Amino acid sequence: MRTLWERFKHRNIAKIATAYAVVGWIMLQVIEIVLPTFNAPQWIAQTIIFVVIMGFPIALLIAWASEIKSGRYEKDTGEGTSDSAVGNKKAAEIPKRLFYGVGAASLSVIGLFAFYVSTVLFSVDQPSQLSNIDDVETTTLNAIPAYRSAKFELNLSDTGFHPGLGFRTELTISPNGENLVFQSYTQTGLDIFIKNLLSLDPPRRLVSINRSPSYGRPFFSSDGEWVFYNAGTTLHRIRVEGGAPQDIGINVFSWGGAHYEDAILTSRGSGQLTKNNILGEVLGEIDSDGIYIWPAFLPGGTHALVTRLAGRDNVQSGRIEVLDLENMTSTPLIETAYNAKYAASGHIVFARDSALWAVPFDVATMQLIGDQALVLPEMESDGRRGTALYTFSERGRLIYLRGTNTAGSASGRTLTTIGRDGDLKSLAIEPQRYGHLELSPDGRDLAVTIYTDDSGSDVWVLDLEREIFGRRTFDGLSSKAIWSPDGRDLIYSSAGSGMQIVSADGTGQAETIFPSAQEVWPSSVSLDGEVVFAMGSPPELYMLSLQSNAGQEVTATELDVAPEIVVWHGSTISPNGDFLAYASMETGNNQVYVRPFPNVADGKWQASIEPGFQPLWSPIENELLYWTQDHRQVSVPFQIETQDEEGSQSSLRFSRPNEMFSVVGVRQFETMKAWDYLAESEQFFMITYPIEEETPQEEVMNSQTVVTVVENWFEELASLAPADPDLIN
Repeated sequence: MRTLWERFKHRNIAKIATAYAVVGWIMLQVIEIVLPTFNAPQWIAQTIIFVVIMGFPIALLIAWASEIKSGRYEKDTGEGTSDSAVGNKKAAEIPKRLFYGVGAASLSVIGLFAFYVSTVLFSVDQPSQLSNIDDVETTTLNAIPAYRSAKFELNLSDTGFHPGLGFRTELTISPNGENLVFQSYTQTGLDIFIKNLLSLDPPRRLVSINRSPSYGRPFFSSDGEWVFYNAGTTLHRIRVEGGAPQDIGINVFSWGGAHYEDAILTSRGSGQLTKNNILGEVLGEIDSDGIYIWPAFLPGGTHALVTRLAGRDNVQSGRIEVLDLENMTSTPLIETAYNAKYAASGHIVFARDSALWAVPFDVATMQLIGDQALVLPEMESDGRRGTALYTFSERGRLIYLRGTNTAGSASGRTLTTIGRDGDLKSLAIEPQRYGHLELSPDGRDLAVTIYTDDSGSDVWVLDLEREIFGRRTFDGLSSKAIWSPDGRDLIYSSAGSGMQIVSADGTGQAETIFPSAQEVWPSSVSLDGEVVFAMGSPPELYMLSLQSNAGQEVTATELDVAPEIVVWHGSTISPNGDFLAYASMETGNNQVYVRPFPNVADGKWQASIEPGFQPLWSPIENELLYWTQDHRQVSVPFQIETQDEEGSQSSLRFSRPNEMFSVVGVRQFETMKAWDYLAESEQFFMITYPIEEETPQEEVMNSQTVVTVVENWFEELASLAPADPDLIN
């Protein structure tokens, strides 16, 4: 007689049990490794574990039933032989009864066990304390979160990249959480799309606009019926259904806005935050030092959150303040933070570095009532201007883009030479955050602004023959240098000091030639020493003589060349000193114009046919060069015609533009001007991005912008950043 073990080993039930155990163990290992990689919700792992465990007794019962049906399950007589026909019938009936009884009991017990194991095995441990965060009023998480929100991903397709700041899009969700608005960058501008989150329909384009880097910045009206955005230098709005945009006439820059009922908060180029009505009338403005950006209303509309900066392009040292909209005064609230919003869960949510933080906040007392907590460790953001790619609805639907601080992406700019035939050659120097190119009068040196990751900047001079740099300023506040007519000095902008001059060979100390608390941007100087510069918000164009006597009050003359000067005006004086070329948007698009200089009221001619800016004069030909919106570099020949017998008045007659080449360069406020021309060698110097080789598959994958959608986020937020009962009144 075979032993019980020997008979069991040869049965199907034993083989299936062994195979199922091995396969089940492998599946559990795969679940533990793979699912966290995709940030899968916990319930997915629990469901798979439950099914695997429940499948084990079911597989055994099926194997047992197959043996009974095939007649292999026989009663042992003790002699190794079968019983009589009657005995065989009874032997077959006994296992069948056992089958139903054992099956029901097994499924009940195993089911309860599987449910318990699946909930315990994949419980998520949270850190009890955050540490090693310097110079911040850092706090701890005192409890393990009791709630984890459901998450899924939404592909916005290829949205491109901001041409200067590197982030991939900007996001805003409607108050009811039904519509998501985002923008997509193109070579000639940007498109603003709207996506209905309750529909399977693809995103719908709301509006297409030409841009400078500050365009876009969409945000919803408080009723969710309108989308506001920046176009040109004024605020526009368009209905969510589409239609014709409306120009509200409110001057804005690149630092966000907010709407509540009949009030709109915006930040101007100077960093002055204003409260306006829908008609564009100014209802109030902050009258204090600092730059105020990224406003967001608090409930009730009487107060708002703002980010205050000590200097432009450095939000990493920003501070969140509460703004009283009645008297336009602010109170400090959170240090080393920026781009804050109020959540209905009773929290202020804000960006710090490339992460999202939260802190409990009492709207009634305007006081913090808990500790700051890290809630999202990876979020795409810009550490210079403060763009943070997150948005949430009034009911707690969060949408954000995973990533890092894109401020470092600009460090890969290169200096490139381009011939008139379009032949490119990168200079043998290290890629850095280059900006504001200006060739010396003799063409041997190139003045360049180099920005640092902490948003500082200084003026450097590149020896073009040896391709080595020499530093000319050391305060971290200098930029936008131009050469004096004799090439001996550099005239540049110094943040907080005005316009300064320093010896081009690095000797001597810098001197202030035009003191101003506002930023001053010199753009050109004539042979007679007349400096053209812009200042203010919106900027205005001025002229200053370098021949002003020391000790006397320095005065500048305003040059009224356009209804409103844009920050990328690129005003440049012709080689003979008789004309001034500049860019203006008075027709709704960037166009290049020329006026007599210094008497700008004596004439005006449009040099460009298609939208363009960044004009350059050829020093040896009657030729004006400019850069089109779609990254084509063109030349426009012209003739000078005398208008009177004395020859004292001249006019220009421009021919049709001729395309020289088409090179995509880095053009934004930090780089303007991004090119210059050396006529003797017919070479252009341009700021470009390095070309990286990618396979077609890598190019497609890397171009996709995939955001994360989190449902019922406020419940998770409350568990991650609980209020302190001792601080609640």
